[in-house]
Amino acid sequence: MESIRITILSTHDVVCARMDNEAPDALHYYDDELHSYLEGTANTFSFKAPADHEDAQYLTVGNKLAFQKDGRDYYLNIVQSTQDEEIVDVMAYSLSFELLNEENTAYKAPKAMSFAEYLAVFDWEKTVTLGINEVSDKRISHEWTGSDTILARIFSLANVFSAEAEFVPVLNPDFSLQKIVLNVYKQHSDTVQGIGQNRTDERLRYGVNIEGITKTSDITELFTAIRPFGRDNLTVTSLAKTEYDENGNVEYMTAAGNRNILAPQARDRFPSNLLSSANDRYIAKVWNYDTDNVNTLYGQALAELKKGCVPKLSYEVEGYVDAHVGDTFTIIDEEFNPPLYLQARVKEQVESLTDETKNKTTFSNYEELQSQMDPELLQQVNNLIAANRVYTCSVISSNGIVFKNGEGSTTLIAVVKNGGLNIADQFNIQWYKDGEELSLGAEVTVNAADVPDKVTYRFEATDSGGIFRGQYEVTVSNVNDGEKGADGEPGKAGEDGVSPIIKVNPDTSLTITDKNGEQTTPTLKGEDGTRGSEWYAGDKLLGTSTDGMIFPESGISDARVNDRYVNPFTGNLYACVRAGAADVAKWAYIGNIKGPKGDPGEKGDAGKIEVSDTEPAEKTEGMLWKHTGTVEGLIQNATYRWDGSVWQLYKFVAENIEVSQLSAITADLGIVNAGQINGVEINGSVFNNKFHQEDERYVFEGLTKIENGVLSIETEEYAINDEMPSLTDITTIELNPSLREIAITNSDGTMSTLGNDGLAVGAQTSMQDIIPAGTSVGRGEILLQDSDKVKVSITPTSFNNKVNKSGAVMNSDVTINPRGSAGDNGHLKFPSGNNGLTGYIGSCNNTLRMYGFNSSGTYKDAYLQLTDGSFYVTGGIKAKGGDVTNSSGQTLGGAHYRLPKFYSKSGTNVSLANGSFSNVASYNVPSNGYALVSLGGLFSGMGTSSVVRRIAGLLLNGAEYMNFETTTGSTARLWSSGCIAIPVSKNNTITGRFYQNSGAAKTLEQWKFSVIFFSS
Repeated sequence: MESIRITILSTHDVVCARMDNEAPDALHYYDDELHSYLEGTANTFSFKAPADHEDAQYLTVGNKLAFQKDGRDYYLNIVQSTQDEEIVDVMAYSLSFELLNEENTAYKAPKAMSFAEYLAVFDWEKTVTLGINEVSDKRISHEWTGSDTILARIFSLANVFSAEAEFVPVLNPDFSLQKIVLNVYKQHSDTVQGIGQNRTDERLRYGVNIEGITKTSDITELFTAIRPFGRDNLTVTSLAKTEYDENGNVEYMTAAGNRNILAPQARDRFPSNLLSSANDRYIAKVWNYDTDNVNTLYGQALAELKKGCVPKLSYEVEGYVDAHVGDTFTIIDEEFNPPLYLQARVKEQVESLTDETKNKTTFSNYEELQSQMDPELLQQVNNLIAANRVYTCSVISSNGIVFKNGEGSTTLIAVVKNGGLNIADQFNIQWYKDGEELSLGAEVTVNAADVPDKVTYRFEATDSGGIFRGQYEVTVSNVNDGEKGADGEPGKAGEDGVSPIIKVNPDTSLTITDKNGEQTTPTLKGEDGTRGSEWYAGDKLLGTSTDGMIFPESGISDARVNDRYVNPFTGNLYACVRAGAADVAKWAYIGNIKGPKGDPGEKGDAGKIEVSDTEPAEKTEGMLWKHTGTVEGLIQNATYRWDGSVWQLYKFVAENIEVSQLSAITADLGIVNAGQINGVEINGSVFNNKFHQEDERYVFEGLTKIENGVLSIETEEYAINDEMPSLTDITTIELNPSLREIAITNSDGTMSTLGNDGLAVGAQTSMQDIIPAGTSVGRGEILLQDSDKVKVSITPTSFNNKVNKSGAVMNSDVTINPRGSAGDNGHLKFPSGNNGLTGYIGSCNNTLRMYGFNSSGTYKDAYLQLTDGSFYVTGGIKAKGGDVTNSSGQTLGGAHYRLPKFYSKSGTNVSLANGSFSNVASYNVPSNGYALVSLGGLFSGMGTSSVVRRIAGLLLNGAEYMNFETTTGSTARLWSSGCIAIPVSKNNTITGRFYQNSGAAKTLEQWKFSVIFFSS
């Protein structure tokens, strides 16, 4: 089988290494399985690789895997990597992280939208490129509630459009990802293929391609009538409809005034024995469908009845077929009675790139087909053939059938052939010697002494009923060396000869004229033989697969085995290995016809551009012409290129242009669509910048414009969906130097300005008009006052509040004066709320305290001692997930006042090999400090040996640090566990592991690994 080379890329799509099982020094892979799934044609790929290879370091989560197989590109993300001292075990998923991880929120379409329009909303980053779209003519209005990943939303969108989604990665030459193409096909049905190819003309037979078929029939959910209800209890009582089968018999019906749709033929086949009087033996199902149209309700209910009134059939097929997911085949199992004919679709492929014995195909969309021949007639034909069948017979010998000088012996063996199989043991074999009965049995021994000259041996084969089934005979002879005879007399002289004249006739016969006259031979030309191999050329066959691939676009309608195809662009040569039409024939790569690269040729003459006001009289493909005249349809002074039929405008790319000043090219830039301008001075230009912003509620769109010294921003705002209040407003902000003001205008014409005269809002004309009475604004100070006194004074350096006697001052720092009690340096008070709790934050006795008082005066507090850094809590420290410490009021003092970090991980059913360690979890230390580590595991019965070790151990940076060992011969379930404090440094890794030596592999029923970390 073909060896697949796999490229490993970094998270940024840069090539890191390659796995190649044919390269001795490369990283090799094994125990691999490539799963291909019908939904989205997604893939998973798992494999193992040696951990001691230098390239194994790149098999980490987030990195990518890329390869080509059977002409298809594969691109996967490593999502799981498990490594020990010997093996790296890798799992990778197809598609990009954006599709797998990013989510869409709820969405309701504002109108009936196409698939492409929905995709632009859900995949606004354009992670995928829309390719084939078989539902482009559909427009549907739909709503999604809740959030989904982009991938899940696209699958849901395909379901809404009754379609199937196929994701096809496209790789660059270096195997980095170029793009992901999304192809959308109509959903698979009896008349529509969907994803994959219709290969129902290919028969898969039991015993050849298929290992076994299991058929299951089930009527546990069968019903023969349906009672549908629509919106607002809508029923079908207003309808009277009858559906007939192909023979004109009533198959489905509903009568006016009756709520049920009936299936009388199904009722007769599966009658109800309990409801014979009440329901006329019908088995009814109540069914709901969201519609207010009675005809729609009838159509949908009839479709449901057709599915439910027949037995449900399910099939399981075992085997492997060389195909892609989605391909549809015909499966035949003649061991069934009557023979079973199925049409089935490949749902999942499991393939190994290193061991094809692991390959397996899973089918779905089974449909049982009917044989094209009447079963009774077929049986009669088979019986007739069987009754008169004569088998091909032959004889083989152990030592030939010719004896010399009466010496030796040989054994004759009867052979009866059924196809390529010898079935002589199924018949009675009677041997005859020169027509007389000799013996019974498949073999007979003949001695040379029994053959004086020659003897004929024959056998006849008869079945158990004595019916003749075949015969064969062989002549055994004996040759003796004779004595040399005397020389004979000379012969008579011959007559004079005549040289013959030979003429070749048109029909290939020969006319020969000699002394005996004229004679004509039969025609010498035989029948036309089968055509020989043909050669084809083109660019439709690609890749280097030696197993053979199908190229539907090859254009070859009748390929034969050993036909050849050459791609002149790549030099690749292919041979046909399976005959048929373009969508059936397979072509295998057999080599490349390109020779080694030749030496560079001599330098050619310099090209030139024809310059004229009229079209050149002589034109050659690729020539350039600068048009200086006024030819209709052409641009004056533009350069054109002749493509062999018309003049095409010749475009220069940026890399071909190098000038010191842009004016050397043109004074008019025209329209510039992309790029950036750095370090230049722009004069006399108008700048227009369109913008689009949105949040979860509203969309903001508008234009920022700079023209003639005026900066204006015009914004239109509207609600993003029907759940938000309707809002459509247009706001214009304008900065005008000539008016010395900034103006803001709403869509209703209301204007607010800020200028030298102050701030005006709507009808207000100055700052004084919008400031309440008793308030003044002066240079450098704002005073807010009432009739009694100044309340607040705000200056660049202070904030004075005259609300209470003690007052407050804001001068860079905030100073809160004491309340009067001893040691009280001032507090911020938060009045009690609905829970009756009053809170304070303040300083008291050189501590920063937080208090909480309830209505009865009881309080709990927490404080940080400023002198030694200790932290005290009377009520216990609470953290999300439970208590961090108990509530006894201990102090975490000195350098250890910081709260600890917690890590815990557990698991079940870990298989432990005998005599080797297995790592279960690791913790990466965030900084220097101390770690309190506990590890425990529950071992099941360990055998009856006198000494069995069970170990729960710890590694620090990969080196053994501590083992908690239990040694016993008991078969009882037992914990091995322990706890230890470890001084650690930043980026140290603590790893938990387990060990047992019972003499065989055992199961670790449960384990738990916990770390409490204290930063120093």
